[in-house]
Amino acid sequence: MTPPTPPTTEQVRDRETTYAEAARVLAGHLRPDGLRVSPLGPSWSSDVDAYVHTMPDPAVLRHVGWLPLDGLLARLGRPASGQWAVVADGRVVGRVDLADTERPDPVAHLLERCRREGAGPRQRAEAEQLRVDGHQVPDPLPDREPWRVARSGVGRLLRPARSAVRPRLVVGLSGVDGSGKSTLSAELLGALDRLGLPHGRVWVRPGMVSPLVDRAVRLVKRATGSSTKPGLHAAARGRASRLASRRGLLGRVWVGVVVAEFALAVRRRYLASEGVVVFDRHRRDAEVTLRLFYDLEASDPAVRLARRALPDAAVDVHLQVAPEVSLARKQEEIVGSWAVEHQVAMYDELLAAPRRRRDRGAGEGPVVLDATRTPEEIALQVLTVLVDPDASPPAQHARDVAS
Repeated sequence: MTPPTPPTTEQVRDRETTYAEAARVLAGHLRPDGLRVSPLGPSWSSDVDAYVHTMPDPAVLRHVGWLPLDGLLARLGRPASGQWAVVADGRVVGRVDLADTERPDPVAHLLERCRREGAGPRQRAEAEQLRVDGHQVPDPLPDREPWRVARSGVGRLLRPARSAVRPRLVVGLSGVDGSGKSTLSAELLGALDRLGLPHGRVWVRPGMVSPLVDRAVRLVKRATGSSTKPGLHAAARGRASRLASRRGLLGRVWVGVVVAEFALAVRRRYLASEGVVVFDRHRRDAEVTLRLFYDLEASDPAVRLARRALPDAAVDVHLQVAPEVSLARKQEEIVGSWAVEHQVAMYDELLAAPRRRRDRGAGEGPVVLDATRTPEEIALQVLTVLVDPDASPPAQHARDVAS
């Protein structure tokens, strides 16, 4: 018998912590043997099912740091009841599903999963463990029901159309180069994965062009004897206005190509994602990039088009960090002190300016967070606002950080 793929060391740690926290927090509410996980043990379960006599007071669960997920799931078009994110040591470790019903029979539950998903290595290993534990489990296990197989095939055919209309929630991250956007997005995606929530990531900035356009530009540069280095190298040192690709008719054409490619990439990657979509760079970043590295004014049509290309953010996060911290983190030849200092000044200007009409429907404004905190702390702050838009993050909110 082919063994199932074992969980990773990190999964084992997080899942066992989730189980232990559920047992501790729900001790006074659980029915006998009220926590259900895989017959193979807690480390094999992506969540913990908790069967209780009475539902615990949500305020109590919030007090111990748990986050309610029902509202977030409803906004994603996936109605749920009694689902909570478990937080331990300032980090999301897993999910608990609460139900005020009797715990189902483990054999009946396994057989139903086999009819729904098929009898794979995991199901066969669980069946064997149930037999060891004294349960009567039929052999062989039932196969996946034919109508479910047919429905799955139809679902695959309809997946592109369903994906295009499926609800999404955008978390937009912004901040100077070196503020920790990519690190934070990775931590957020990890937390969403541990919660079993659909998620995706979009990383794109003006200037990222398709391979075809890139080859064409290189050919033109070679033919004219120009340097084949990206213009970003010079622009990052304050020399954008000296570049031929930033001036006159050529400059306008090139900006048009850059913004068009940017808008297409954003749309394509956004539609390819589902659930909670984390944008590693969002509107402020697009504007700062075009103004600083393409020598454009804030009122330029290209800047406005780039901003409109990005979807509204349900949670708009700005990571604030001092220039010296950014430079210490981003030790690259391209981004130096001139670029970082001017980026910081532009971000401060945008954060202080009245909200544009395009941004007014996206929450209460940017959540400005201290980027020197740990990624786990910042991710928990962001998730807190995401699951409960009316709540402030555990540490600092935009209106608090400004002071």
